[in-house]
Amino acid sequence: MAYSRKIILLSLVFACVAFFVSSVDYSPRKTGKINPKIVNLPVSGWLCDPITSPQAVLDTLETDITVFADYYQENKGTVNLYIGYYDTVEQAKMSHAPQVCFTAQGWVMQKNDKVKILLGGEERTVNRLLLERNKEKTLVYYWYQTGKKVYADIFRMKVALLFNKIRQPEGFSEGNAFVRVSTSATKDPQQAALLLQEFVVPLSDSLIHFELFRW
Repeated sequence: MAYSRKIILLSLVFACVAFFVSSVDYSPRKTGKINPKIVNLPVSGWLCDPITSPQAVLDTLETDITVFADYYQENKGTVNLYIGYYDTVEQAKMSHAPQVCFTAQGWVMQKNDKVKILLGGEERTVNRLLLERNKEKTLVYYWYQTGKKVYADIFRMKVALLFNKIRQPEGFSEGNAFVRVSTSATKDPQQAALLLQEFVVPLSDSLIHFELFRW
């Protein structure tokens, strides 16, 4: 009997959380913001080549801060980085998973799963895509982040943000980001995985210490 009560209580708690997350107003914001802030994010040991995004894409994503660039080292491959940062939990819905975008561009998914990588000195679970198009392959890792917390699931990130907002209503930062890294895997997918791992270690430090990303 006591066990049944616990199950019922947990079900009610989960239902309440789901209600709060689903009831957030995701309608287009009327903030008067014309353009998001486009920034270059320094990553230690890597050179940066910024990429200009079409204004229509920026308008669709509605980011508050955007990073979009290729990073490279001499005699090594190139890593593409996209970060879409949002000021509030209400905007987190715009951090959509990239599967739709890639398949719309003709990429075919060979893998769509999760993988553990080192981020911030800890082993984290992130999403992994292996894509192919016209005999070219691309390896993609992506995750959602708020502060030092990394999530493979956007729903879990939103739940965590809402709980923190309830516990700390004043001065609490709702800032959150969608982070995606990718590189060519045409020649050797395993080597591509090593390159992404090598890149995300200093990237993690940059996200925490760079002034614009201290959320």
